[in-house]
This record gives sequence, C-alpha cells and structure tokens, in this order.
Amino acid sequence: MQKANIFRGLKISALSFLLAVIVQPAISYGDNFFALLLRFQGVVEFKSNNESEYRPVYWFKTFAPEDQLKLAPGAVARVFCGNLTIWEVPDNKESVIKEGCPWSGNSNVEIISSLLPSRGSVDQVSHNSKIPYIISPRDTWILDKQPTLKWNAVPDATSYQVQLKGPGVNWSQKVFGTNKIVYTGEEPLKPGLPYDLIVEVADAGKDVSSRAEKFRDNEFDPSFFLLYEDEAQQVKDKAHKIEQLPLNKEEKAFLLAHLYETKDLKAEAIKSLETLVKDGTQKTAVYQFLGDMYQKLLLDILAKQYYLKAHEIADVSRQMERQAAVQTSLGTVEYALNNDDAAYQWFNKAKNNYTALGEKKQVDRIEEWIKIILEGSKEAS
Repeated sequence: MQKANIFRGLKISALSFLLAVIVQPAISYGDNFFALLLRFQGVVEFKSNNESEYRPVYWFKTFAPEDQLKLAPGAVARVFCGNLTIWEVPDNKESVIKEGCPWSGNSNVEIISSLLPSRGSVDQVSHNSKIPYIISPRDTWILDKQPTLKWNAVPDATSYQVQLKGPGVNWSQKVFGTNKIVYTGEEPLKPGLPYDLIVEVADAGKDVSSRAEKFRDNEFDPSFFLLYEDEAQQVKDKAHKIEQLPLNKEEKAFLLAHLYETKDLKAEAIKSLETLVKDGTQKTAVYQFLGDMYQKLLLDILAKQYYLKAHEIADVSRQMERQAAVQTSLGTVEYALNNDDAAYQWFNKAKNNYTALGEKKQVDRIEEWIKIILEGSKEAS
C-alpha cells in the first residue's frame, strides 16, 4: 500500500499505536505472525515463552510463535493460522505454537508502552449526545463503493442534512427519522482519495453540526478512503477462503474482523463484530475487540460500553488475563474521558491481576500510569 500510505501517514495517531500493543501482540495475515485459538474442549493450558507455569486458555486467545499449549488426554484445541489453515493440536503432550502454525520470521517482541492516551476537553464532542458526530465511516479504509453512513442520533432530532465531500464528490441528501443512510454512489468514490462525511441537524431552530467535533488527538483525521482495487481484491480473496473453512458463524466473523483490521478497514471490522453482538455472543474477545476499534476512532463512550460488557463476561468466567487486559483498557478510556478516579480504580484492579499472573512488565507500566494520575490530582488540588 505504498501510495495509500502517503495519506495514512498523516492519520496515524499515538493512541492508535498504543492500543495496538497494550492488549496483545501485533497480529496479521501478512508479514507478522498470527495464531488464534478458535475452540477447545477438555483441559487445555498455555504458557508464553518467558513463563514457567501453564494456565487455562480462553476463547479467541492469540499466541506468539514461541508460546506453548498443553492438552490433557482426550482434550481438543483448534488454532487458526495466518496462512489460512487450521491446526488440530495433538492431545496428551506439549506443543510449541510455531510447530502447528509455521513461521520463518523472528518471534514477536511485545512492546510495553509507557504512554497514556491524550485527554479530551470537557466539551469534547464524542461525549456530547446533542451533536451528530460521525460514527462510520471514520478514519478508515473501506471496501464498499456505496458505504453505509452513520452518525450519532441526536435526542429529539427528526431530520438531518447529510453531505459527502471529496475529489469529484459533492453529494447531499436530507434524511428523516434515522441516523444512517446508504450512499447512492451517483458520484463515484475514487480509490486512495480522502472523503469527509458531514452531518447537520436539519430541524428548525437547531444549528448543530458534526463539524463541531473537537478531537482529543490533534493528529486525528476522520476522513475515509476507498481501498485500491488490487488490494481490495486480495482482501476479498482471503475473506472468501475464510468463509469456506469448516467453522461456525461466530468464528468466521471474528477472523474476518481481524483480517479487516490488519488492512485498516476499521469500518468493515466493526461491522463484522457487531453482527455477533446482535446474535448475543458471550465471547469476551468480541466486546474487547470492538472497544479497541472504537477507542482507536476516539469514540470513547462507545469503547467504554463494549469494554464494560467484556469485563462483565470475563469476570463471570474468571478469565484473569482477559480481565487484566480489559481493566487496563477501561483505565485508559476513563483517563481519556478525564475521569481520573475511575481510571485509578481500573488500573489498580489490572495491577492486582497482573501481579497474580506474574506479569512484571505490565505491573511496572500500570504503576507508572497510576503515578501520573496521582501527581495530576496533587497539582489540581
């Protein structure tokens, strides 16, 4: 994506980088290693390369090449590999992940960021339900030439003026009684060029526009881009292969979301995950992934909603590692929302879980964040 990266280089934020590394190792269907636990039955445990003890796995756990799995006699585990194959892990033995998911590159190096996300102002628009801020497409590449345009539904608003602007496009339509519409495509989108969605409340006496949005990250750009045809076809080919695998609907949708996310197709990833939410999924990873996507888009309120659901499920199922990761994410999103007390509480919970897991690097990082919050509180007082 060399030509595409000219635009995307202007759109990558420090927060996006942070979120990519704080929860799990970088994953991809391309140059980076990817292995994901699809399903398991019986006693199945794992440990990372630097750990001495095994602990229980959980649904949609991702692995690094040197991680190990241990299955009790009769246990079953299926791992999806980045080359679009499924590894049936042998039981009654210990296996190294790269044995089943071949990998010739270097092992992933986990990056522990010491940075907290940027903070919003008290009037940040994504906290304000009275403004039709853009939800989708937003800071993303898209596959569809006629995308669904979606914005925040303003209470008591009955109509909106929707505009789409960019090279060769100056489209406008009035919408009644809904907060989404499918773009007609009458003015075709062109690959690799930036387009902006603008929404205004069209009711008499209400002068409210999505352009009032104030981003907590000054480098954030909500523009979206249509993916180049050759790259789009590559994505569609891989998606087709996933659809043909002997997997259930939930597994396919989750894998498709990961595929789209690696290509910066955030809107497509969210769409795939939200189909699972509508179906009532109870997988922590689905809600955590959605929270990550929305926090990358600086839609912190939506991110928080999904993180809270992820934490609820992880808490019930006693998934300590997942609990710690979600608690960390909830701490960062509360910090971004200027809720220091809540951020402090979540970080402390994450610290306790990571301490119990023996994750010293994670503990050290969170202690630094707690220190920043406490110092900020002293200065405020």
